[in-house]
Amino acid sequence: LWADARTYVPGTFKLTSGSRSFGPWAVEVRLKGRWGSGHGLDGKAAFKIKFPNSRQRVGGMEKLTLNNMVQDGSYITETISYELFRGMGVHAPRTGYAVVTLNGLDYGLHLNVETPDDRMFSRWFPNEDTKHLYEGSYGCCYNWQDPYSDEHFDVDEGDRADRSDLAALLNTLSLEGLAWRQAVEKIADLRALTAMWAVELYVGHWDGYAWTVNNYFIHNTKRNRITMHPWGLDQTLGASGPLPFSGPGWGNLLDRCLTDVVCSGYFSEAVLATRDKARALALDERTMTVFAAISPYIEADTRGAGLASATWWRDRTVEFLQNRPSHVDQWYLPVSSPVNLAISPGTASARLSWGAPELADGVVSGGYLIQYKRSRDRTWRALEILDPSATSTLVSGLASGRYEFRVSTISSRGASAATKTVTAWLSPARRGGHFISSAPTSPVGR
Repeated sequence: LWADARTYVPGTFKLTSGSRSFGPWAVEVRLKGRWGSGHGLDGKAAFKIKFPNSRQRVGGMEKLTLNNMVQDGSYITETISYELFRGMGVHAPRTGYAVVTLNGLDYGLHLNVETPDDRMFSRWFPNEDTKHLYEGSYGCCYNWQDPYSDEHFDVDEGDRADRSDLAALLNTLSLEGLAWRQAVEKIADLRALTAMWAVELYVGHWDGYAWTVNNYFIHNTKRNRITMHPWGLDQTLGASGPLPFSGPGWGNLLDRCLTDVVCSGYFSEAVLATRDKARALALDERTMTVFAAISPYIEADTRGAGLASATWWRDRTVEFLQNRPSHVDQWYLPVSSPVNLAISPGTASARLSWGAPELADGVVSGGYLIQYKRSRDRTWRALEILDPSATSTLVSGLASGRYEFRVSTISSRGASAATKTVTAWLSPARRGGHFISSAPTSPVGR
Protein backbone atom coordinates (compact mmCIF):
# COMPACT_ATOMS: atom_id res chain seq x y z
CA LEU A 1 0.00 0.00 0.00
CA TRP A 2 2.93 2.35 0.49
CA ALA A 3 3.99 1.73 -3.10
CA ASP A 4 0.56 1.42 -4.78
CA ALA A 5 -2.38 2.66 -2.74
CA ARG A 6 -5.04 1.85 -5.37
CA THR A 7 -4.28 -1.86 -5.86
CA TYR A 8 -5.79 -4.45 -3.52
CA VAL A 9 -3.29 -6.40 -1.43
CA PRO A 10 -3.82 -9.43 0.86
CA GLY A 11 -4.65 -8.75 4.50
CA THR A 12 -6.27 -10.19 7.60
CA PHE A 13 -9.51 -8.75 8.95
CA LYS A 14 -10.99 -8.85 12.42
CA LEU A 15 -14.05 -6.97 13.74
CA THR A 16 -15.19 -6.55 17.33
CA SER A 17 -18.66 -5.16 17.97
CA GLY A 18 -19.71 -5.22 21.61
CA SER A 19 -19.50 -8.82 22.76
CA ARG A 20 -19.39 -10.19 19.20
CA SER A 21 -16.30 -10.72 17.08
CA PHE A 22 -15.68 -11.76 13.48
CA GLY A 23 -12.49 -13.13 11.95
CA PRO A 24 -9.63 -13.32 11.57
CA TRP A 25 -10.43 -13.67 7.86
CA ALA A 26 -8.34 -13.42 4.72
CA VAL A 27 -9.36 -10.24 2.85
CA GLU A 28 -8.07 -7.78 0.25
CA VAL A 29 -7.36 -4.16 1.19
CA ARG A 30 -6.57 -0.92 -0.64
CA LEU A 31 -6.62 2.76 0.21
CA LYS A 32 -9.59 4.94 -0.76
CA GLY A 33 -9.95 8.55 -1.86
CA ARG A 34 -8.33 10.89 -4.34
CA TRP A 35 -8.51 14.67 -4.43
CA GLY A 36 -9.11 16.09 -0.98
CA SER A 37 -9.90 12.87 0.88
CA GLY A 38 -6.98 10.79 -0.36
CA HIS A 39 -4.45 10.33 2.47
CA GLY A 40 -1.55 7.92 2.61
CA LEU A 41 -0.64 5.57 5.41
CA ASP A 42 1.34 8.37 7.07
CA GLY A 43 -1.90 10.35 7.46
CA LYS A 44 -5.49 9.41 8.15
CA ALA A 45 -5.98 6.87 5.40
CA ALA A 46 -9.39 5.61 4.22
CA PHE A 47 -9.85 1.98 3.22
CA LYS A 48 -11.73 -0.39 0.93
CA ILE A 49 -11.92 -4.04 2.05
CA LYS A 50 -13.08 -6.99 -0.07
CA PHE A 51 -14.20 -10.35 1.36
CA PRO A 52 -13.43 -12.96 -1.31
CA ASN A 53 -14.71 -15.89 0.76
CA SER A 54 -18.51 -15.89 0.75
CA ARG A 55 -18.53 -17.76 4.08
CA GLN A 56 -16.41 -15.12 5.79
CA ARG A 57 -18.45 -11.93 5.54
CA VAL A 58 -20.14 -9.63 8.04
CA GLY A 59 -23.84 -9.77 7.33
CA GLY A 60 -23.10 -11.14 3.88
CA MET A 61 -21.39 -7.93 2.75
CA GLU A 62 -18.87 -8.36 -0.06
CA LYS A 63 -17.07 -5.07 0.66
CA LEU A 64 -16.54 -2.51 3.40
CA THR A 65 -15.99 1.19 2.73
CA LEU A 66 -14.27 3.01 5.60
CA ASN A 67 -14.23 6.78 5.05
CA ASN A 68 -11.67 8.88 6.91
CA MET A 69 -14.02 11.92 7.20
CA VAL A 70 -11.14 14.36 6.70
CA GLN A 71 -13.49 16.53 4.62
CA ASP A 72 -16.35 16.13 7.09
CA GLY A 73 -15.26 18.33 9.97
CA SER A 74 -18.31 17.43 12.05
CA TYR A 75 -17.99 13.63 11.53
CA ILE A 76 -21.77 13.53 10.96
CA THR A 77 -22.77 15.18 7.66
CA GLU A 78 -22.65 11.92 5.68
CA THR A 79 -24.74 10.08 8.25
CA ILE A 80 -27.41 12.80 8.41
CA SER A 81 -27.50 13.42 4.65
CA TYR A 82 -27.88 9.73 3.82
CA GLU A 83 -30.72 9.51 6.36
CA LEU A 84 -32.55 12.30 4.54
CA PHE A 85 -32.08 10.60 1.17
CA ARG A 86 -33.51 7.38 2.55
CA GLY A 87 -36.33 9.28 4.23
CA MET A 88 -37.26 10.63 0.80
CA GLY A 89 -37.31 7.14 -0.68
CA VAL A 90 -34.03 7.60 -2.54
CA HIS A 91 -32.12 4.34 -2.25
CA ALA A 92 -28.99 5.30 -0.34
CA PRO A 93 -26.36 3.57 1.82
CA ARG A 94 -26.67 3.00 5.54
CA THR A 95 -23.83 4.15 7.79
CA GLY A 96 -22.10 3.26 11.04
CA TYR A 97 -18.84 4.10 12.80
CA ALA A 98 -15.67 2.12 13.43
CA VAL A 99 -12.29 2.66 15.07
CA VAL A 100 -9.70 1.32 12.62
CA THR A 101 -6.25 -0.11 13.33
CA LEU A 102 -3.78 -1.36 10.73
CA ASN A 103 -0.73 -3.40 11.68
CA GLY A 104 -1.14 -2.22 15.26
CA LEU A 105 -1.34 1.48 14.35
CA ASP A 106 -4.45 3.46 15.36
CA TYR A 107 -6.05 5.22 12.38
CA GLY A 108 -8.89 6.71 14.39
CA LEU A 109 -12.63 7.02 13.89
CA HIS A 110 -13.96 6.12 10.42
CA LEU A 111 -17.41 6.06 8.86
CA ASN A 112 -18.50 2.62 7.69
CA VAL A 113 -20.58 3.41 4.61
CA GLU A 114 -22.59 0.63 3.03
CA THR A 115 -21.02 -0.11 -0.35
CA PRO A 116 -23.52 0.17 -3.23
CA ASP A 117 -23.69 -3.21 -4.95
CA ASP A 118 -26.25 -5.76 -6.10
CA ARG A 119 -26.74 -6.91 -2.52
CA MET A 120 -27.64 -3.40 -1.33
CA PHE A 121 -30.05 -2.88 -4.21
CA SER A 122 -31.72 -6.22 -3.62
CA ARG A 123 -33.13 -4.67 -0.42
CA TRP A 124 -34.67 -1.83 -2.39
CA PHE A 125 -35.73 -3.87 -5.42
CA PRO A 126 -36.55 -7.27 -3.87
CA ASN A 127 -38.32 -8.57 -6.97
CA GLU A 128 -35.97 -7.15 -9.61
CA ASP A 129 -32.40 -8.21 -10.30
CA THR A 130 -29.69 -5.66 -11.05
CA LYS A 131 -28.80 -5.27 -14.74
CA HIS A 132 -26.16 -2.57 -14.33
CA LEU A 133 -24.63 -0.39 -11.65
CA TYR A 134 -22.49 2.48 -12.92
CA GLU A 135 -20.40 4.72 -10.70
CA GLY A 136 -19.81 8.23 -12.04
CA SER A 137 -17.01 10.52 -10.91
CA TYR A 138 -15.06 13.67 -11.77
CA GLY A 139 -17.41 15.23 -14.32
CA CYS A 140 -15.10 18.23 -14.34
CA CYS A 141 -12.32 16.25 -16.00
CA TYR A 142 -13.70 13.26 -17.91
CA ASN A 143 -16.28 12.85 -20.68
CA TRP A 144 -19.39 12.10 -18.67
CA GLN A 145 -21.61 12.11 -21.81
CA ASP A 146 -19.78 9.11 -23.27
CA PRO A 147 -21.24 5.87 -21.81
CA TYR A 148 -18.00 4.05 -22.66
CA SER A 149 -15.76 6.53 -20.85
CA ASP A 150 -14.00 4.27 -18.36
CA GLU A 151 -12.45 7.35 -16.75
CA HIS A 152 -15.89 8.62 -15.72
CA PHE A 153 -18.02 5.46 -15.52
CA ASP A 154 -16.98 2.42 -13.51
CA VAL A 155 -19.15 -0.61 -14.25
CA ASP A 156 -19.55 -2.01 -10.75
CA GLU A 157 -22.22 -4.55 -11.70
CA GLY A 158 -23.25 -5.95 -15.07
CA ASP A 159 -21.83 -6.37 -18.56
CA ARG A 160 -18.94 -3.96 -19.18
CA ALA A 161 -19.20 -4.33 -22.96
CA ASP A 162 -22.94 -3.71 -23.34
CA ARG A 163 -23.80 -0.26 -21.98
CA SER A 164 -26.76 0.39 -24.23
CA ASP A 165 -29.00 1.26 -21.28
CA LEU A 166 -26.61 4.00 -20.15
CA ALA A 167 -26.24 5.21 -23.74
CA ALA A 168 -30.03 5.47 -24.05
CA LEU A 169 -30.18 7.68 -20.96
CA LEU A 170 -27.36 9.96 -22.09
CA ASN A 171 -28.78 10.19 -25.63
CA THR A 172 -31.86 11.93 -24.24
CA LEU A 173 -29.64 14.97 -23.64
CA SER A 174 -30.07 15.81 -27.33
CA LEU A 175 -33.73 16.57 -26.55
CA GLU A 176 -35.53 19.20 -24.48
CA GLY A 177 -38.92 19.79 -22.92
CA LEU A 178 -41.73 17.33 -23.59
CA ALA A 179 -39.65 15.24 -26.03
CA TRP A 180 -36.94 14.78 -23.40
CA ARG A 181 -39.42 13.79 -20.70
CA GLN A 182 -41.21 11.25 -22.88
CA ALA A 183 -37.88 9.66 -23.84
CA VAL A 184 -36.68 9.46 -20.22
CA GLU A 185 -39.95 8.05 -18.90
CA LYS A 186 -39.57 5.03 -21.19
CA ILE A 187 -36.37 3.96 -19.45
CA ALA A 188 -36.18 5.66 -16.04
CA ASP A 189 -38.19 6.47 -12.92
CA LEU A 190 -38.51 10.22 -13.37
CA ARG A 191 -40.04 10.81 -9.95
CA ALA A 192 -37.11 9.00 -8.33
CA LEU A 193 -34.61 11.04 -10.37
CA THR A 194 -36.14 14.36 -9.33
CA ALA A 195 -36.17 13.26 -5.68
CA MET A 196 -32.46 12.42 -5.92
CA TRP A 197 -31.59 15.83 -7.39
CA ALA A 198 -33.83 17.68 -4.94
CA VAL A 199 -32.17 16.13 -1.87
CA GLU A 200 -28.70 16.70 -3.34
CA LEU A 201 -29.39 20.43 -3.63
CA TYR A 202 -31.21 20.59 -0.31
CA VAL A 203 -28.22 19.22 1.62
CA GLY A 204 -25.81 21.38 -0.39
CA HIS A 205 -24.08 18.48 -2.13
CA TRP A 206 -22.00 20.67 -4.45
CA ASP A 207 -19.81 17.66 -5.31
CA GLY A 208 -22.71 15.47 -6.46
CA TYR A 209 -24.51 14.92 -9.76
CA ALA A 210 -26.83 17.93 -9.94
CA TRP A 211 -24.10 20.50 -9.42
CA THR A 212 -20.82 18.92 -10.52
CA VAL A 213 -21.60 15.51 -12.16
CA ASN A 214 -19.56 13.67 -9.54
CA ASN A 215 -20.15 11.12 -6.77
CA TYR A 216 -23.25 9.31 -8.02
CA PHE A 217 -24.47 5.90 -9.10
CA ILE A 218 -26.80 4.93 -11.93
CA HIS A 219 -28.70 1.69 -11.31
CA ASN A 220 -30.77 -0.25 -13.79
CA THR A 221 -32.91 -3.31 -13.17
CA LYS A 222 -33.40 -6.13 -15.64
CA ARG A 223 -36.84 -4.65 -16.23
CA ASN A 224 -35.04 -1.52 -17.46
CA ARG A 225 -35.98 1.04 -14.81
CA ILE A 226 -33.10 3.46 -14.28
CA THR A 227 -32.60 5.33 -11.01
CA MET A 228 -29.79 7.50 -9.59
CA HIS A 229 -28.22 7.30 -6.14
CA PRO A 230 -25.96 9.53 -4.01
CA TRP A 231 -22.37 9.07 -2.92
CA GLY A 232 -19.57 11.10 -1.37
CA LEU A 233 -21.64 13.24 1.02
CA ASP A 234 -18.73 14.37 3.20
CA GLN A 235 -19.00 18.04 2.15
CA THR A 236 -22.68 18.68 2.72
CA LEU A 237 -24.92 20.52 5.21
CA GLY A 238 -23.19 23.86 5.08
CA ALA A 239 -19.60 22.91 4.27
CA SER A 240 -19.81 25.09 1.14
CA GLY A 241 -22.95 27.09 1.87
CA PRO A 242 -26.49 26.58 0.49
CA LEU A 243 -27.07 25.85 -3.19
CA PRO A 244 -29.95 27.34 -5.23
CA PHE A 245 -32.64 25.05 -6.60
CA SER A 246 -31.80 25.75 -10.23
CA GLY A 247 -28.70 25.99 -12.45
CA PRO A 248 -26.16 26.67 -13.56
CA GLY A 249 -25.09 23.18 -12.49
CA TRP A 250 -23.41 20.65 -14.74
CA GLY A 251 -26.06 17.99 -14.26
CA ASN A 252 -27.65 18.15 -17.70
CA LEU A 253 -30.42 15.70 -16.90
CA LEU A 254 -31.68 18.13 -14.27
CA ASP A 255 -31.24 21.02 -16.68
CA ARG A 256 -33.38 19.19 -19.23
CA CYS A 257 -35.95 18.45 -16.53
CA LEU A 258 -36.31 22.15 -15.84
CA THR A 259 -37.14 22.80 -19.53
CA ASP A 260 -40.28 20.66 -19.19
CA VAL A 261 -43.14 22.05 -17.15
CA VAL A 262 -44.23 18.64 -15.84
CA CYS A 263 -40.76 17.53 -14.77
CA SER A 264 -40.12 20.98 -13.32
CA GLY A 265 -43.27 20.49 -11.29
CA TYR A 266 -42.03 17.12 -10.09
CA PHE A 267 -38.76 18.71 -9.03
CA SER A 268 -40.53 21.54 -7.17
CA GLU A 269 -42.73 19.03 -5.36
CA ALA A 270 -39.64 16.98 -4.44
CA VAL A 271 -37.85 20.00 -2.97
CA LEU A 272 -40.88 20.92 -0.89
CA ALA A 273 -41.28 17.30 0.22
CA THR A 274 -37.60 17.23 1.20
CA ARG A 275 -38.10 20.31 3.35
CA ASP A 276 -41.06 18.71 5.07
CA LYS A 277 -39.26 15.38 5.55
CA ALA A 278 -36.21 17.12 7.05
CA ARG A 279 -38.49 18.84 9.56
CA ALA A 280 -40.31 15.60 10.37
CA LEU A 281 -37.02 13.79 10.97
CA ALA A 282 -35.84 16.62 13.28
CA LEU A 283 -32.38 16.35 11.75
CA ASP A 284 -30.92 19.11 13.91
CA GLU A 285 -31.77 17.09 17.03
CA ARG A 286 -30.57 13.90 15.35
CA THR A 287 -27.24 15.61 14.66
CA MET A 288 -26.77 16.41 18.33
CA THR A 289 -27.66 12.85 19.35
CA VAL A 290 -25.21 11.24 16.94
CA PHE A 291 -22.45 13.67 17.85
CA ALA A 292 -22.87 12.98 21.57
CA ALA A 293 -22.50 9.26 20.91
CA ILE A 294 -19.29 9.55 18.89
CA SER A 295 -17.62 12.51 20.64
CA PRO A 296 -15.43 10.31 22.93
CA TYR A 297 -14.03 8.61 19.82
CA ILE A 298 -13.50 11.96 18.09
CA GLU A 299 -11.53 13.16 21.10
CA ALA A 300 -9.39 10.00 21.04
CA ASP A 301 -8.74 10.27 17.29
CA THR A 302 -5.14 11.51 17.12
CA ARG A 303 -5.23 11.66 13.31
CA GLY A 304 -8.28 13.94 13.22
CA ALA A 305 -8.63 17.69 13.79
CA GLY A 306 -9.82 17.29 17.38
CA LEU A 307 -13.03 17.61 19.36
CA ALA A 308 -13.04 21.43 19.49
CA SER A 309 -12.90 21.64 15.67
CA ALA A 310 -15.57 18.95 15.29
CA THR A 311 -17.84 20.78 17.75
CA TRP A 312 -17.52 23.99 15.72
CA TRP A 313 -18.46 22.12 12.53
CA ARG A 314 -21.32 20.37 14.34
CA ASP A 315 -22.80 23.74 15.31
CA ARG A 316 -22.49 24.95 11.74
CA THR A 317 -24.26 21.80 10.55
CA VAL A 318 -27.11 22.34 13.00
CA GLU A 319 -27.42 25.97 11.92
CA PHE A 320 -27.63 24.92 8.27
CA LEU A 321 -30.34 22.35 9.02
CA GLN A 322 -32.37 24.89 10.98
CA ASN A 323 -32.11 27.57 8.26
CA ARG A 324 -32.52 25.42 5.17
CA PRO A 325 -36.35 25.31 5.25
CA SER A 326 -36.46 29.11 5.01
CA HIS A 327 -34.23 28.98 1.92
CA VAL A 328 -36.80 26.69 0.30
CA ASP A 329 -39.63 29.00 1.33
CA GLN A 330 -37.89 32.00 -0.18
CA TRP A 331 -37.35 30.16 -3.44
CA TYR A 332 -40.70 28.44 -3.89
CA LEU A 333 -43.36 30.31 -1.96
CA PRO A 334 -43.54 33.12 -4.57
CA VAL A 335 -44.99 30.48 -6.93
CA SER A 336 -48.29 29.76 -5.23
CA SER A 337 -50.69 27.05 -6.25
CA PRO A 338 -54.12 27.91 -7.66
CA VAL A 339 -56.85 28.18 -5.03
CA ASN A 340 -60.34 26.77 -4.56
CA LEU A 341 -60.08 24.00 -7.15
CA ALA A 342 -63.56 22.69 -7.93
CA ILE A 343 -64.95 20.19 -10.40
CA SER A 344 -68.30 19.83 -12.18
CA PRO A 345 -68.58 16.28 -13.53
CA GLY A 346 -70.39 15.68 -16.79
CA THR A 347 -70.99 12.95 -19.31
CA ALA A 348 -67.48 11.60 -20.02
CA SER A 349 -66.13 15.04 -19.18
CA ALA A 350 -65.29 17.33 -16.29
CA ARG A 351 -65.11 21.10 -16.02
CA LEU A 352 -62.45 22.36 -13.63
CA SER A 353 -62.45 25.82 -12.12
CA TRP A 354 -59.96 27.53 -9.81
CA GLY A 355 -58.93 30.88 -8.42
CA ALA A 356 -55.79 32.65 -9.58
CA PRO A 357 -52.79 32.34 -7.25
CA GLU A 358 -51.07 35.25 -5.59
CA LEU A 359 -47.63 35.77 -7.11
CA ALA A 360 -44.77 37.76 -5.64
CA ASP A 361 -43.34 40.80 -7.39
CA GLY A 362 -41.28 39.86 -10.42
CA VAL A 363 -42.89 36.44 -10.88
CA VAL A 364 -44.80 36.20 -14.17
CA SER A 365 -47.58 33.66 -14.65
CA GLY A 366 -47.41 31.49 -17.75
CA GLY A 367 -50.66 29.58 -17.30
CA TYR A 368 -51.60 26.30 -15.64
CA LEU A 369 -50.78 22.61 -15.73
CA ILE A 370 -53.77 20.28 -15.43
CA GLN A 371 -53.09 16.70 -14.33
CA TYR A 372 -55.70 13.95 -14.22
CA LYS A 373 -56.06 10.17 -14.13
CA ARG A 374 -58.54 7.46 -13.35
CA SER A 375 -58.28 6.64 -9.66
CA ARG A 376 -57.23 3.06 -10.36
CA ASP A 377 -54.37 4.14 -12.67
CA ARG A 378 -50.82 4.98 -11.65
CA THR A 379 -50.02 7.30 -14.58
CA TRP A 380 -51.14 10.92 -14.60
CA ARG A 381 -51.91 12.67 -17.89
CA ALA A 382 -51.35 16.34 -18.43
CA LEU A 383 -52.43 19.28 -20.49
CA GLU A 384 -51.10 22.81 -20.41
CA ILE A 385 -53.34 25.88 -20.33
CA LEU A 386 -51.02 28.61 -21.58
CA ASP A 387 -53.44 31.45 -20.89
CA PRO A 388 -52.53 33.14 -17.57
CA SER A 389 -56.04 34.64 -17.31
CA ALA A 390 -57.79 31.26 -17.52
CA THR A 391 -59.71 30.12 -14.45
CA SER A 392 -61.46 27.06 -15.90
CA THR A 393 -61.16 24.38 -18.55
CA LEU A 394 -63.12 21.43 -19.87
CA VAL A 395 -61.57 17.98 -20.19
CA SER A 396 -63.76 15.72 -22.32
CA GLY A 397 -63.55 12.42 -24.16
CA LEU A 398 -63.01 10.54 -20.90
CA ALA A 399 -64.21 7.06 -20.07
CA SER A 400 -66.69 6.52 -17.28
CA GLY A 401 -65.43 5.98 -13.76
CA ARG A 402 -63.79 7.76 -10.85
CA TYR A 403 -61.18 10.40 -11.80
CA GLU A 404 -58.69 12.53 -9.90
CA PHE A 405 -57.63 16.05 -10.89
CA ARG A 406 -55.05 18.58 -9.70
CA VAL A 407 -53.68 21.89 -11.00
CA SER A 408 -50.31 23.69 -10.77
CA THR A 409 -49.26 27.22 -11.65
CA ILE A 410 -46.74 27.68 -14.46
CA SER A 411 -44.56 30.74 -13.87
CA SER A 412 -41.23 32.32 -14.69
CA ARG A 413 -39.93 30.78 -11.44
CA GLY A 414 -40.96 27.24 -12.37
CA ALA A 415 -44.07 25.21 -11.61
CA SER A 416 -45.80 25.41 -8.26
CA ALA A 417 -46.74 22.46 -6.14
CA ALA A 418 -50.03 20.94 -7.24
CA THR A 419 -53.31 21.68 -5.53
CA LYS A 420 -54.89 19.02 -3.38
CA THR A 421 -56.45 16.33 -5.53
CA VAL A 422 -60.18 16.53 -6.21
CA THR A 423 -62.17 13.52 -7.37
CA ALA A 424 -65.36 13.01 -9.37
CA TRP A 425 -67.38 10.15 -10.84
CA LEU A 426 -67.99 10.53 -14.57
CA SER A 427 -70.87 8.88 -16.37
CA PRO A 428 -70.31 7.25 -19.79
CA ALA A 429 -70.55 9.27 -23.00
CA ARG A 430 -73.28 8.64 -25.48
CA ARG A 431 -70.88 9.36 -28.31
CA GLY A 432 -67.20 10.14 -28.72
CA GLY A 433 -65.73 13.32 -27.31
CA HIS A 434 -62.51 15.25 -27.54
CA PHE A 435 -60.10 17.21 -25.38
CA ILE A 436 -60.47 20.94 -25.23
CA SER A 437 -57.09 22.43 -24.44
CA SER A 438 -54.41 24.77 -25.74
CA ALA A 439 -51.82 22.00 -26.04
CA PRO A 440 -51.83 18.24 -26.69
CA THR A 441 -52.15 15.96 -23.72
CA SER A 442 -49.30 13.66 -22.76
CA PRO A 443 -48.48 11.08 -20.11
CA VAL A 444 -47.01 12.54 -16.94
CA GLY A 445 -45.65 9.36 -15.36
CA ARG A 446 -45.99 7.80 -11.94
